[in-house]
Amino acid sequence: MLTGIFKLDDLHEFARSHPDVPQRTVDKVTYRAYRKVAARLVDPVPTVPGWYVWFRRGPVPAPVYIGQSNTGKTSSLRVRLLDELTEEHVAIWTTVDSDAAEKLSAKWPRKYNLTRALAKQDANTIAWLAWPEATAGLLDVVEYKLIQDLLPSGNQNRRDYSTISVQEYFQVKESFLKLFSMPV
Repeated sequence: MLTGIFKLDDLHEFARSHPDVPQRTVDKVTYRAYRKVAARLVDPVPTVPGWYVWFRRGPVPAPVYIGQSNTGKTSSLRVRLLDELTEEHVAIWTTVDSDAAEKLSAKWPRKYNLTRALAKQDANTIAWLAWPEATAGLLDVVEYKLIQDLLPSGNQNRRDYSTISVQEYFQVKESFLKLFSMPV
């Protein structure tokens, strides 16, 4: 298990110095420059599955959003975090300019669903935990349990894992593994 944390200060500074929220296919120069800053931040993050938490600014850090990398296309924490920082970049701009979302919506109507990005508004830190051996099921259950325990303001539960504990999950998994090795 590997852990780490990084601040979003460099991205906030970039947004301050580029007040117009870039649209990735039109404002390519600004968007690519922003993406380079984001890539530099996530470079130390491993390319294995795991979980991450966006924290909100304040005297006591509060979880804003909890997510995971999958075992498919976004199996890498680094790739997942870079995707979120670039695809939902309006969250960075709204932290430094409260009108940024409205400006983006006015400039590109019906182009963006800002709900998820705005849930991450005002975050200043991302913490991550990498678990190379994590399975899709473990990723889902642990993410669900973290959301239940830490109550981040920006998560909407996608699935209900309330009836299973991590211990139960491992018991089920071990039972299946035993069944797979039994002669039929």
